[in-house]
Parts: sequence; C-alpha cells; structure tokens
Amino acid sequence: MSADTATGSPVASLRVIGRGRGFRNTSESIQTPLRRPNVGPVVEQSRLSLADITLKMQYLTLETVDEDGKQIKGLVERFSTSSTKLQAVVQSLYELALENYHYAAVAARLCHRMANVEVGETKFRNLVLKLLQADYEGRDILRGEGNDSYDACSLFAFVTFLVELYALLRTQNGEPLRALLTPVFVCLKELLTGLDNTEEEMEHCAREYYKQEKDVE
Repeated sequence: MSADTATGSPVASLRVIGRGRGFRNTSESIQTPLRRPNVGPVVEQSRLSLADITLKMQYLTLETVDEDGKQIKGLVERFSTSSTKLQAVVQSLYELALENYHYAAVAARLCHRMANVEVGETKFRNLVLKLLQADYEGRDILRGEGNDSYDACSLFAFVTFLVELYALLRTQNGEPLRALLTPVFVCLKELLTGLDNTEEEMEHCAREYYKQEKDVE
C-alpha cells in the first residue's frame, strides 16, 4: 500500500515499530507557556514534553476532539522543533489508537486535524500512513499470532483507525485516499468472516463497513 499524498508522490514503507519503542524520547522539550490548559490535567511546568502532549491526547473524546484538538495541534506545532519530535508525537498517538478501538475513532479525527503539520520535509500525515502501511502488511502480528504482547483488540482498533481515516483524509482535489481503499476492504472482510469474533466485535465491524459501503462495493 503506497501512501497517497496530495501531490501523488509515494511514501516509502516503514518497518513495524514495536509499541513502547521507536521514537519515545521525552527528554527533549521546549520552553512553552501553556495559556489554555483546558484539555486534561493542567501542566504547570514551563517545559512542554511528549508526555504532556500524550496525556492531553488521552483525555479526548468524540465530543471534545474537534474543539480541544485545536489546542493540541498548537502544542504539537510548538513541540515539534525537529522531525524526530514530530515522529514521536505520531508514534504516541498511534499507540493510543491501537490500545482501544473506541478511542481509535477519536485518534483518527485528531490525525485529520493535524494532517498538515510538518517539519521540513516531514509531514504528520505521511508518518501516519507509513505506520498504517507497516501494520497492514504485518496484521498477523496484530492478531496476536506468535506474539504475546498483542491481542485481538489491537486488530479491531487498527481497522477502526484505518476506516475512520479513510473517511476523513482527502487529497488537494477533495478525493479520498484511494491507496487506503484496498486495505479497508481486505481488513473488514477478514474481520467479518473471522470465526473467533465476539458479537460486539462483529457489530462494530459491520458499522465500520456500512460507513464506507459505497466505496467498498
């Protein structure tokens, strides 16, 4: 799956980054006064860290993400003084998305809001698409096959995140990212035909399918 950017240029594949590893470097921070601490707990220090941003992202809900996501986007732009820091934010949000498929929809909306954040040649959206590509190609790992650190919930969260992003992200011409359509179809089909899914999981997959029924058909 190639990442379809607004310019049509491909995005290179990214190796699967283990949860809790990768860009989790919170030692770097910048001097930033928090003028609107209305999202999550108040950060009293003058130094903004990745942990601060992650904590604020955790407090978002479907009801608050559109409004409070504006503040978080501002914090991310201030924090991301290098491509490494921007990668760290993307990795942190992606890990949150895969922890719970209910939160995955929230994470997708936040990603949509921050899609155009960039540092130099590094774009937020492209980093997210790389992670999606890697986990789509290695989705057996998300099922928990041969890896005790994963469980089925991660796969459902991944598919939710994928489908919700497909519904939100657009090219400069207003078209959906067609590069995501095949992964959406394949993942939903695999989940809907799975033998070990619970009733709740099947209903969840069915809802995600009907959101994109026209394109999938």
